[in-house]
Amino acid sequence: MAIVACHKEAPQEVQVLPEVPMVESSQTGTSAEPSDGSSGNPDRTVITLPTGSVEVTVQDGAVLREALLKRLRASDVPDRDELLLWTEHASATIGPDRVFRLGRWILGDHFGALALTNRLRQTDQGALIYVAPVAKESGGWTVQEVEPEIAHARR
Repeated sequence: MAIVACHKEAPQEVQVLPEVPMVESSQTGTSAEPSDGSSGNPDRTVITLPTGSVEVTVQDGAVLREALLKRLRASDVPDRDELLLWTEHASATIGPDRVFRLGRWILGDHFGALALTNRLRQTDQGALIYVAPVAKESGGWTVQEVEPEIAHARR
């Protein structure tokens, strides 16, 4: 069974490179410094979107994980069980590259919106990516519907 998905606003073709996160550094501006002045990985980063900047911390990871798990458990996406397995014990990290990761999920700019993306596997049609739009609100974080997309390589 092939999964064909397109962005809701307009289908777009995304170049897929081996082992490169779908959140490209040219699309997402990030900056961070360790709050304790250490030289280790930062505990916060800033993701720049067309609508403004969003600060995210490693501590936000637990809240994001629970919101994502709740959404996945209610979902009927084809790879639901595999996504749950990879997410249930995921920990949040912000690496030296200033990218926020929640296990295999990457938080960043996805076509102008904040989203968690998970590049699950390569298929004959392209890379199978799961996308979960995210919003930071005064009460915390919310995760919208998780949907599959196919990112096609440029020809």
